[in-house]
Amino acid sequence: MGCVFCGIASGKSAAYVVHEDEEVIAFLDSNPVSRGHTLIISRKHYDNILDIPEEMVMKIAARARELASLYRSRLGADGFNTMQSSGKEAGQSVMHYHMHLVPRYKDDGLSLWLHRNADKGIDIQEAFDRIRGR
Repeated sequence: MGCVFCGIASGKSAAYVVHEDEEVIAFLDSNPVSRGHTLIISRKHYDNILDIPEEMVMKIAARARELASLYRSRLGADGFNTMQSSGKEAGQSVMHYHMHLVPRYKDDGLSLWLHRNADKGIDIQEAFDRIRGR
């Protein structure tokens, strides 16, 4: 079976599409964590953040911003999380680059904050040196 998101992008698979243009399509997540939880993808298949052209990432981010404004006015969202995972080890379950737009509501009880899992034993200096090529 092919990519489920490519099926949605081509119109061969059903979805609750909230935005579409020639390059980007946005649809409600079939397993939402909040009212209005949306996935935003390019119509062209790219596996992850390392494959997708920068200009397409920017187009997807721009659609997320536009939808956030719409969801604030129409759904009463109080805030938003935007999330993107690349690679199985990062939690990517569909290997088609996608951004999650998660509307947040006062007292929704949803916790997506990464720092709750922070490992205080990580050597920040060592990571910095390796990143800088030292």
